[in-house]
Amino acid sequence: MAKKTKTKTKGGGVSRRRSAPSRNGGGASARFFRGCVRVFAWCLLAIFLFASAWGVVLGFHQLFFVHNPHFTLESLVVDVYGDVRESQVSRLLEEQGVVLNQSNLFELDMEGLRKSFYEWDVPVKMVRLSRRLPGTLIVQVFEHEPMAQLRRPGHLLIDSQGMVLPERERRSVQYLPLITPVKGGELVPGMELDDELVEAALYFIVQVSREREYSDLFDIRLVRLDYESGERFTVHLGARGPFCE
Repeated sequence: MAKKTKTKTKGGGVSRRRSAPSRNGGGASARFFRGCVRVFAWCLLAIFLFASAWGVVLGFHQLFFVHNPHFTLESLVVDVYGDVRESQVSRLLEEQGVVLNQSNLFELDMEGLRKSFYEWDVPVKMVRLSRRLPGTLIVQVFEHEPMAQLRRPGHLLIDSQGMVLPERERRSVQYLPLITPVKGGELVPGMELDDELVEAALYFIVQVSREREYSDLFDIRLVRLDYESGERFTVHLGARGPFCE
């Protein structure tokens, strides 16, 4: 705002004049604007440098690893823990584009491969994939370990966590305890039973299987569930024989 000042003239009169407006406010605004421009410019420079560095890293990875014939897949090591066959694992890998003497170890989508195993029709509990340079892929597949049979012999199986498993070909499965009857509709491999009585029966089977002083003397042949009499179960024991954990 202009400031008015009074001055006396030689004739004794008073003249009025206006002083120049203050520039303090305008200077602060200009400095703030220039500061914002500098910060914005530094941010753009940082983004550019980061993008350039990332591009160099990706180019280095592509040149020295992905497109390097030294890391071509030459061998496949498959370890299976369960009934799944090595040929099944190899076939699944081929369906996912893993081909011996063609694929590159560093080109493989390891996370995508793991996901394909969990979406498999085989009840896989855990999968481990690892690279062994220069050209070996190691695959370890762990199936859910069955603890009992469900409803009738030779039908479905169930693990200690209540996961329904498909029928298996191993002869040892026939010695697993049979849990029957089981409430609910159709049982499908892959589903998890939410049944407290089944959970209690599984817990009992697991605990007995860990105690050698009991498992060496007898087998649990049958666990009959009774939903009508206060939700209890009856255990039928057999003579000493094989007991599968």
